[in-house]
Amino acid sequence: MLGLTSLWASILHIFLSNIASKSIGWKSNGFETEIGFVNFGLFVLGVMSASNKTSSGFKLATIIITSIFLLLAAANHIKSAIVEKNYALNNIGTILIHDFGTPIILITSFVLLYCKKSIKK
Repeated sequence: MLGLTSLWASILHIFLSNIASKSIGWKSNGFETEIGFVNFGLFVLGVMSASNKTSSGFKLATIIITSIFLLLAAANHIKSAIVEKNYALNNIGTILIHDFGTPIILITSFVLLYCKKSIKK
């Protein structure tokens, strides 16, 4: 999940930054490319974390950095809506489901998987 959504976001923000900015209600200024680079890093972490050979500590670190990034991005989208009256679909629409939902799913999955493993020991 993290790998695919991050890959899509990186492609959109790096190669189609003008479209991405407009859909979010922002003016394109090059910052979108940097957001694309962050998302590409999250894509790499997501792919690496999917391996059964990856340690639980690495997976947890991936979840933490992803959750911080997405939850703060969600806060920024909400601030933009309140302060700047930016109600663009990709500022205050389904992006918020993604930005809040992904950390909830990742954290819940990790807790359920690793609590189950520790109970079996």
